[in-house]
Amino acid sequence: MKQASLFCFLILCIFNAGAASLILTEEENSTCPNGGIIISVINDENNNGAFDEGETVTDTQILCNGTDGSNGKGTAILVEEVEQASCPSGKAIKIATGPDTNNDGIIDGSSYYNVVYLCAGADGANGTDGANGTDGANGENGLNALVKTSVYDGDECENGGIKIEVGLDANKNGTLDPDEIDKTQTQYVCNGIDGAAGEKGDQGAKGDKGANGTNGANGEKGDQGAKGDQGDKGATGMQGETGEKGDAGEDGEDGKNGMTTLVAVSDEKAGENCAAGGKKIEYGLDANNNNRLDPEEILPESAYYVCNGNNAEEAGLVSSATGCTATAIDTDPASFAAVLTTIFAFFSLLFVKKSENGGK
Repeated sequence: MKQASLFCFLILCIFNAGAASLILTEEENSTCPNGGIIISVINDENNNGAFDEGETVTDTQILCNGTDGSNGKGTAILVEEVEQASCPSGKAIKIATGPDTNNDGIIDGSSYYNVVYLCAGADGANGTDGANGTDGANGENGLNALVKTSVYDGDECENGGIKIEVGLDANKNGTLDPDEIDKTQTQYVCNGIDGAAGEKGDQGAKGDKGANGTNGANGEKGDQGAKGDQGDKGATGMQGETGEKGDAGEDGEDGKNGMTTLVAVSDEKAGENCAAGGKKIEYGLDANNNNRLDPEEILPESAYYVCNGNNAEEAGLVSSATGCTATAIDTDPASFAAVLTTIFAFFSLLFVKKSENGGK
């Protein structure tokens, strides 16, 4: 049996053959638009204060809730200190109540329900000074404050700076240990941003020549530069005195077999080396013994040119007015081959000599 009651109480003022009346209440939402309660009167046959099976309901009443009324106007309170001539001290506390239609805690306008003034009392005479209290116990010695500075290059300073940390020397060792640092007081002194480069100043006077530094280590051998122009021949120095003949040295070890000297001849186009074109002669040692002068075997200084002669008339060597003639260089293939043979023999002899002298 459902007994969802808001409250239950027992009335013992009505007796019927020794039975008490029991009143039960429960919510009512189906009959009442705004809700309500159902009140039931029951004969409690066994007087146990509960609605048991077999006990009957003698009366039932329904009490419905009324409709909600309109919101009332609020009331606000104003408390302020004001000048009040009727008060002995000329000052009072004003306490006023008034309407607060928008419920913002402020009285609307200057219309009050009630106003009360509480006068401030007059200043009393100064009392006599009390006796001095006893001195308190001496406090413990305080801790020394320590400061630590360090170079800083973190996020707080874009261009680096100095980090300043402080704290109390809790263990009294004279050093600001990490656990003694008060991080809330850490400060940073940051370096400023580099300024723009200034204009180049005038060149200063040439200073005195400094002492020669120590020789550095030899660098790697660089690529061979272009062949420069031949310089002027210097004056021949005076012949020195002939020194005494030294003792003959011991015979050296037999030298290794020399490498074969090879010569390569190629066409040279008209240009800086030969105005009318010609032949380019290069030589070198056959380092890999393949009987062919490979590019890496050509000595850089070995280039020689045999140039074709210019046309005599174009070169101005023939004049129709005087009848004088000049003979241009003969470029007949047979004659040219003879010239190459002579040059080849000369350089072969030269390299044989170099090989016998250990390549010097």
